[in-house]
Amino acid sequence: MKQSCSNQLLALGLSLVALCALIQLELPSWVSSSKINHSNGQAATLIVPTSEISAGDERQLQQEPSCSALSPTRLPLAVGEEEFHLGLDRKFVERMNFTLAFQYLFLDRDIHNGAAAVQEFDLAFYEAWSDSNDGALVAKQGRVDGNATDISGGYDEACHGVFQATLSPTHIVDNIQNLNPFSVHMQGTDCRIRQGFMDAYFNGYLDNFRDAMQRCVALCVPATGEPCPVVLSGLSQGGGVAIVAALDLKAYDMDPTIITFGAMRAVVGHDPAFPCTDLDTSRHFRFTNSNAAGQYDAIANQRFPADNIQVGHSILLDEINYPMLYLGLDEDRDRFPWSVDMHHRNSYRDRINGLLAMPDDCFPIPLGKWPAGHICHNDDECHGTCVSWTCTDSLLVGGHPCDTDEDCESGSCTWRIGWFHLLRLCE
Repeated sequence: MKQSCSNQLLALGLSLVALCALIQLELPSWVSSSKINHSNGQAATLIVPTSEISAGDERQLQQEPSCSALSPTRLPLAVGEEEFHLGLDRKFVERMNFTLAFQYLFLDRDIHNGAAAVQEFDLAFYEAWSDSNDGALVAKQGRVDGNATDISGGYDEACHGVFQATLSPTHIVDNIQNLNPFSVHMQGTDCRIRQGFMDAYFNGYLDNFRDAMQRCVALCVPATGEPCPVVLSGLSQGGGVAIVAALDLKAYDMDPTIITFGAMRAVVGHDPAFPCTDLDTSRHFRFTNSNAAGQYDAIANQRFPADNIQVGHSILLDEINYPMLYLGLDEDRDRFPWSVDMHHRNSYRDRINGLLAMPDDCFPIPLGKWPAGHICHNDDECHGTCVSWTCTDSLLVGGHPCDTDEDCESGSCTWRIGWFHLLRLCE
């Protein structure tokens, strides 16, 4: 359903305010690789190489020495006729870290310092480009030990394409590009894409990017004998561009995995003429942030214009991340209240550092629903239901204060007259 003009202007204003959240932070430690293993009756995990955790990243999970005492609710996911549990292996978390770390090269305007990048990340391949608005790079680890593999815990034997986030809230041209309300059919696909993300990808260095990705894949020979993994990633604006790149690289026999953080909506939905079936959304892992106050990443929840949709596995991060909240494939609910702070790069960096500091027996980190007692705003966030902003395993009985009919066993939450005030109680 289309928003009115006034609602569109309000959304534009909120978007401009939220874009002012984009700030800088220091470079964290690096990481690596991915793939999904499905096995009947076993936990499916996303695989990536392990690396040591720096002493500064040490953290205890809820003051517990390990995760063995915790009993997270795992969410069974249907895959064909099988049912399995989805979890994040430590190596996949390291890949998240590796991809996010490159955003700081963009932020420091240092992506063209190839020698420094190669030394910092131990790269076997690195090329980067930028113009006045946008930037991209292609990188692969493995320079030091060519025999190291993603199985042995060495380097990430994968080719990474990383796309730049908005560099500054004062970069007017870049912000106008982000907020361009128009969309266009992406040729060769059945998708309509927001014009701003198309402009960010189809630019003057696109041929260089495509060529570098193909050369990187040709140099990448995993010891497993499988095809070289291709990983596309981005934060905020870069997350939307990564989706466009995934569609484009299919024409070059690549089937990328997409990892995004606080990604903006790039795909236009709800148009039967453009169902966007050419995009394999099951290969997109979309991470968004939240906090203990029950606030959500403001940018990732922007819907401007109204027909834009989010795609991919929706995974919500918080301070605990055990279990990590899995909201579903192609889940597209707007979540409130917003927090601009939850879109900051350092907030995502802190979440990943916390994941890396978890004890080994926490992995794979289960993707499921929040347990009873966790703050919430929607039922789909809880193993049970969300009652009065708290996950609970049971509904409220008669006479208990309530917010909606869904909170009550009776299905009725009605207004009552109390002493000097009105209140709502379950029937």
